[in-house]
Amino acid sequence: MKIAYVMPRLHKHGGTEVGIAMLVEDLGRDHDITVFASQVADLDATRFRWMRVPTVQRPGIARYLSFLLTNTLMLRTLRRQGHEWDVIHTSGADTALAQVYTCQYCQAERLRLVRAGVIRHPTATLGQRLRRANALAFYRLTAAMERRIYGGIQRQLICVSPGIRQDIRRHYRPSGKRMTVVPNAVDQERFPPRLRAESRPALLNHLGLSDSSVLLLFVGAEWERKGLDVAIETLAALPADAQRQAHLVVVGRGDIPHYRSSADRLGVSDRVHFLGQVQAPERYFAASDIFVFPSRYEAFSLATLEAAASGLPLAVTRINGTEDLVEDGENGHFIPGEGSGAAELLAPLIVDTRRRQEMRAAARASVARFSREHVASATLDVYDRVISRAGVP
Repeated sequence: MKIAYVMPRLHKHGGTEVGIAMLVEDLGRDHDITVFASQVADLDATRFRWMRVPTVQRPGIARYLSFLLTNTLMLRTLRRQGHEWDVIHTSGADTALAQVYTCQYCQAERLRLVRAGVIRHPTATLGQRLRRANALAFYRLTAAMERRIYGGIQRQLICVSPGIRQDIRRHYRPSGKRMTVVPNAVDQERFPPRLRAESRPALLNHLGLSDSSVLLLFVGAEWERKGLDVAIETLAALPADAQRQAHLVVVGRGDIPHYRSSADRLGVSDRVHFLGQVQAPERYFAASDIFVFPSRYEAFSLATLEAAASGLPLAVTRINGTEDLVEDGENGHFIPGEGSGAAELLAPLIVDTRRRQEMRAAARASVARFSREHVASATLDVYDRVISRAGVP
């Protein structure tokens, strides 16, 4: 099968990019793969050919539009020259010419949550207000493109969770026959619990902490959506015995001064550690004790799957994706989206080492059905259906 993947950037960091990257590597063993992207890194280059798409890198709206227009022009030109693919697959509304679209977001729903005040961008400084305005403009643009593209009768939509399928259906009303749920995969070989033996002492030493410390891990960007404010409030609301042991480790890009100020105001700045973007996130998952993720909106968080694969108990809000992974009280807890309630559920787990160990085993076992092999096979089934009905209205 000849397959073309269209992605602005393709690498093994982040959520959207990782999903397609794993497909490229897994299907590249037996299929002819071409990747249209502006940047490619960390992939086995023997599995595909790369067609570089020249793209303006900043600001975000210009990057999106330039990639959309340039890859569309390239694909049309190559088709006129006789190049064809059995399937063109992208993630999100990044090209107008794909038959298969993986829905990792519903931008219309995200925009609704921002307007409703559920997702709140900081606006205290001019820079924060400009970032919020830019984000809203980007959400409006991409929501409009999703509405235009996802409604196309010949497009097949792969939704990464039942919840995101409902969001897409509610906002864009595509044909139900063209929607399939295929969850995100997690690379279980990359996130094994055995890394803990060497990773934990290294991280504790880096942070200047003792072995009795309990590390609460938060991973991701877009902190206002993923609920870093709630994670910090949870740390501050813990009872004294739990708070003495707990430290919040924050991995990812975001407005550090704003959230450091929040931690300082709540009296826990010495217990919140901002590490920025890291090169080997698997080592931070392995070194930690509990994954804390009070996100307000996701399609299906890959970080949550990676945490479970690493054997971390999951303390997460009940949103798209987590409701398909978490068994409350077995491999983690559903926590409310506010600090005091989350702290009440989290405190017993912080002070009970034995309970954490039981949940670690359950968390690792719970990701077996999200294997790379399963997702690659399910995706190939989608491709086969698309090819079999090619030309059928």
